[in-house]
Amino acid sequence: MSSNKFFKIINWRKLIYLILIQLLFKICFLYDLGFETTISSFFIFFLLSFATVTMLASGYLISYYNKYKFDRVEEKVAKKAYSLGIFCSIISIILVTFVSISIGKPYHSFISVIIALLLIAYLHYNTDKDFLSIVLEPCINALCIFIIWWFDTPVNTTDEQWEEYFNFQLIAIVYIFLSIVGNIVYQIIKDIVNFNNDYIKNIKTLPVLLGRRRGKSIALFFTVTGCLTVLGFAISCIDNIFILSIIFFMGTLPELCLIYLISKANTEKEFKKVLKMSNLTYLLGIVSIPLVAYYFRYAC
Repeated sequence: MSSNKFFKIINWRKLIYLILIQLLFKICFLYDLGFETTISSFFIFFLLSFATVTMLASGYLISYYNKYKFDRVEEKVAKKAYSLGIFCSIISIILVTFVSISIGKPYHSFISVIIALLLIAYLHYNTDKDFLSIVLEPCINALCIFIIWWFDTPVNTTDEQWEEYFNFQLIAIVYIFLSIVGNIVYQIIKDIVNFNNDYIKNIKTLPVLLGRRRGKSIALFFTVTGCLTVLGFAISCIDNIFILSIIFFMGTLPELCLIYLISKANTEKEFKKVLKMSNLTYLLGIVSIPLVAYYFRYAC
């Protein structure tokens, strides 16, 4: 398997985005605001972050095997992908175990191993690209961020710092929720773009099973629901005007543009524009993280 093929299978851009988000949460919401945490070394933090993306890479590789294991052209590559997927899982488990022991919480490794084994088992036995598989990927991405929180918690904090940390968690949940919904919508739209190819190869994506029109309606429903839920939560739970403005201009407003583009999309070219807008929305969300942290650091 060539290196280009390998990086394409593991969706390396998504993995880089995830590492970037984890690092931004660490630097902006913990380190820069003076929190002392269980992971004081950035090297240990990097090992934990690398372990999470390695597990995700394992999932992509095993999914690729399930998708193409009966394809005569891709069969050999699929078998190599499966072997690499198992290898990545083992590396991830070893790294998580090492980090758990290094921070004095070895029991964390057991839960991580159980999660890894459940993921591998699901991907191995579920070969259909059904709705559950579409939801699974963004939920695992969110889980990777929660794992960072779980391992890297504040220590020696005052009551005031714990309250501040709790507020950051609420803000982070907003970001994670948007990420989950955005990834679900992105995958559905991507499957609509690839509809003809998937139909010919009998790959049972959501648009293939339900039709492109219903797939579009589901994507539109999730986008509207995510937009309204996050905006409603922000208005009811966050009193800070600056943070509300960031959520609106860098979250809600791009989501409204995305809703408009999805509702008007009918051709493959128009759905590709939706994918580009979805990427822009995701990028704006990432950029807004240090802006929120900067406000808490220097304006509060």
